[in-house]
Amino acid sequence: MFKKLIAFFLLWGFWGFAMGAWLLLGPLRRIINYARAQAWTEKQENMAVYASMLGLVLVTAALAFFSVRYFSRSIYNPTHKYLLWIIPVLGTSIALYLFMNPNLINADSSKENQVSTQFTIGPYPEAKKLRELKAEGYTGVITLLHPAVVPFEPKLLGEEKANLKTAGLEMISIPLLPWVSDNIASIDSLRRFVKAAKGKYYVHCYLGKDRVNVARRIIMQESSGAIAGETASARSLDNTASFERGQVYKLDDKVYFTPLPTNEEYLGYVVAGGFRNIVALTDYDDADAAQTRKDEERMLSTYKIPVHSFNVNASASDNRIRQIIDSVKKMERPLLIHSFRSDLPEAKKFRELYR
Repeated sequence: MFKKLIAFFLLWGFWGFAMGAWLLLGPLRRIINYARAQAWTEKQENMAVYASMLGLVLVTAALAFFSVRYFSRSIYNPTHKYLLWIIPVLGTSIALYLFMNPNLINADSSKENQVSTQFTIGPYPEAKKLRELKAEGYTGVITLLHPAVVPFEPKLLGEEKANLKTAGLEMISIPLLPWVSDNIASIDSLRRFVKAAKGKYYVHCYLGKDRVNVARRIIMQESSGAIAGETASARSLDNTASFERGQVYKLDDKVYFTPLPTNEEYLGYVVAGGFRNIVALTDYDDADAAQTRKDEERMLSTYKIPVHSFNVNASASDNRIRQIIDSVKKMERPLLIHSFRSDLPEAKKFRELYR
């Protein structure tokens, strides 16, 4: 019985990882894109994701269960036994290989983007790419990979270190986590490096999306040779129907109303997306809201994104909200306005009065 239990959990793990990778890279991405294109509510989108994950758990558990049950038969084909192990193990190996080679996962959507005369951002560079960078006169590579993002990034860091040494390029490690709140020390290090940089550098993270666009923002702020242009591969609010706490609304060109973004949403959409100002509609008499406001201001100050807080609650008059709107319309865009949830009465009133 104990051996059967071990076999079940091993097979469940192999099937789960292999099919989970397939679900993540294929159907789930399409489901989310479809949900946002159709302006599904947050609840509907979450239900679709949860249903997909539940289906994954049930299907992989069933595969593991029936495989173990087949092994228990007194008469079975040994070839089938080996296949029942080989298939999930092979699937897991393929999934691991894909995750260890980010260029295969994101080959079509990640491109290089020159941010300044000294800095270019992009996805993880393979050995061939590093040789090309050396030939193009690059001094080194700034890697934003973080050893805490296991199991992939520590391995990629090790390979990159060896490849950079072979290519004759300097390695500058400024690890950023894929969320916004724990990167203060690294952002400060990046600012100092950009200000003092003398050579030409390629900056990358895993897929060349969120974290490199955070770096792009810092480079644009600190580099004297910054080049204006579109944010590379950043997620856009134009294609986003909802955040975790509620729906997203576009009020005007580059003006959006959202619920309070989570740390991950701040990183992927706001910091990486190049937003210039944040407007927080909050109740100053609410102690929890006051602490949230302080945390938000402290967090975004790292990225030099100003937060403009306005004291607003459900009893706010139309005149009060119109005064806020007049102030908001004078702010530099892209601009994000938020209340804690986008379905609060004051949030609805703000959107109705915005012209």
